[in-house]
Amino acid sequence: MQRGSNEQGQAMVEGLLMLPFLTVLLWAVLDIGAMQFSAQRTTQVSRQAAMAAALGQPVATLRAPARMDVEGSAQRWLGSSIARGGALQDEWFGAAMRLLSVQVRSLPPPGNVMFGLPVSRHLSVADGAGYAHGDADAQRRIGASPTGWLQASRTSQAEVQRMQRPVSQAEAPWGRPALSRDWLSAWGDVLPGDRLGGRSEGGK
Repeated sequence: MQRGSNEQGQAMVEGLLMLPFLTVLLWAVLDIGAMQFSAQRTTQVSRQAAMAAALGQPVATLRAPARMDVEGSAQRWLGSSIARGGALQDEWFGAAMRLLSVQVRSLPPPGNVMFGLPVSRHLSVADGAGYAHGDADAQRRIGASPTGWLQASRTSQAEVQRMQRPVSQAEAPWGRPALSRDWLSAWGDVLPGDRLGGRSEGGK
């Protein structure tokens, strides 16, 4: 009987020792959950700010949630590290391509003293790097690019002029049209215009 009484007292002591540990563990779980939620909010706010800046809204006018700081900057896109990549980029997209950077910093709530660490999120998007506005815009950009088209086309055009006469003589009995050197225009000889128009209308 005496042994059982001693064991009951030991269990009470162990329970009293574990109670602070369980309290701290519960507190840590709550704080970690709050910090995770803060990180998710920071990610969402940074994405929203980056997209708004890309649409032309100044970052300074964005309303950040409570206990959040939003900073933004815009700088010219330096281009590719490949040789002459920057020149080709400027010819296709112009000098308007920029790199928009947004940094959002979330401060911990006042009561979160255990894991009260600030959460920072840095996000960058390219502005002015969209697709061409239709075939005409794409043809204009490519045709005006010395690096991407003109330098290579001069060599090809000279070769076509040299071969045009013998090829035309060989193709004349078949009634085929002369060689076309306008390679940037629509390929009407490959796909008839009525078929191309019908397909475009169906795609809409």
